[in-house]
Amino acid sequence: MARSLLEQLSQIRSSRLYDDTVAGVYTSAVAEPTLSGSLQEDLNVVRTLMKSLKGSTNWYDDLAGINISTNASGIAANVIGISTNASGIATNTYDISVNAGDIITNASGIAANAYDISVNAGNISTNTYNIATNASGIATNAYDISVNANDIITNASGIAANAYDISVNAGNISTNTYDIATNASGIANLQDVVGTTGDASTLVYSSEHYVTSGTSLETAIGALDNALDLAAGDKYIEDVSGDIDKNTFHALPYGISYTPYAVAGQEGRNMDVYVNGQLLAADTGAAGTNADRDYGETTASGITFRFKVNSGSNITYIIRQ
Repeated sequence: MARSLLEQLSQIRSSRLYDDTVAGVYTSAVAEPTLSGSLQEDLNVVRTLMKSLKGSTNWYDDLAGINISTNASGIAANVIGISTNASGIATNTYDISVNAGDIITNASGIAANAYDISVNAGNISTNTYNIATNASGIATNAYDISVNANDIITNASGIAANAYDISVNAGNISTNTYDIATNASGIANLQDVVGTTGDASTLVYSSEHYVTSGTSLETAIGALDNALDLAAGDKYIEDVSGDIDKNTFHALPYGISYTPYAVAGQEGRNMDVYVNGQLLAADTGAAGTNADRDYGETTASGITFRFKVNSGSNITYIIRQ
């Protein structure tokens, strides 16, 4: 059988028709014909696809002059680089997507990526990094800083939702497990301890020798502390080296002093005086002017005995105030 030899350069010709506008190139019937077709037709299909892909005027145009193809509204119409829909919203899944306001968002204006900064229509971050809040300004992450509209670390109900040092609910009561924590049961227990569910004015004390009902615990405890201090007193003993005549002023030893007290029935309340172990009674009247008992509280630094105190006696002073 005879062979036909073809000379490539002279017998296999180029396309007789260069066409980059073939219709239906995105269908298999045109792009991959099975019953008819030629190499020229295949090449023209490729030319048409190249032109469409590049978005150029001709299939052979230089790529250096082709950047992003847009329609009359400035919306990208090709599938290279950046792609948006008619509303200017990114529709691809790549690194950068923009809407008309150059904000990384999805169709609802909510950030749809997982990078450092993302904002919704209210400029509120919704990612999982430095600061994150939802559309209502409520923190939704579990990191160091989260804020709502009032800069308080809370959830939608105003209750702290993190596990860090400070958290507050609507009543400014901490409900976390750290420094201060009270819940409804804790408040009830505190009320049981205090003895009232109201304010200090509702406090009623069973005994009012030193405290007054209706005063705060702080005031009542202060009164009790003062009463205990008065009850204890400071003790001083004086050895008498010479006779002390009656109705003669006698200065207290060691430079000590006290507060004279002349209220009827409580004379001498701030200082007890003993002579040789015998408790004396203070005169009535201011500064003991009535001279009707054992001694008068003449001044804050001395007393006047109504009898003679012999040399060698001992005088004991217990000063409370």
